[in-house]
Amino acid sequence: MSGFPAQPTTSIMNMPNKTAKLPSLSNSFKKNGYNTAWYYGGEAEFANIKSYLINSQFDNLINKENFPSEYTKNTKWGAPDHIVLTKLQSDLKIMKQPFFVNLFTLSSHEPFNVPMQTEINGDTCGYYCRPWP
Repeated sequence: MSGFPAQPTTSIMNMPNKTAKLPSLSNSFKKNGYNTAWYYGGEAEFANIKSYLINSQFDNLINKENFPSEYTKNTKWGAPDHIVLTKLQSDLKIMKQPFFVNLFTLSSHEPFNVPMQTEINGDTCGYYCRPWP
């Protein structure tokens, strides 16, 4: 949602003083009168994401805290994608237009918590746990 060159040994998300100055899609939409929202079933604080989102001026941050514990207690990361998508679908019906909404999914990486047999088995650690060549 912002453009910044990838860094080989660090992440800009670990530098809130820099992410605060990044241009973002949500800032641009907000300046043009859009209502903005960000949806995620996990914790927005993970990897300094919340700091970035606040600086990007999202009107609404929907995350793990916005879902009943019955949806979040039996998963590793938070509310499953289908629960978040159901909430988003409901919210879109009443959201002030025009709007810009971003959905960040949980099931697109390991442990692949999905309500069906996964096609990608993978291991629990993945590529990033391997020693650097």
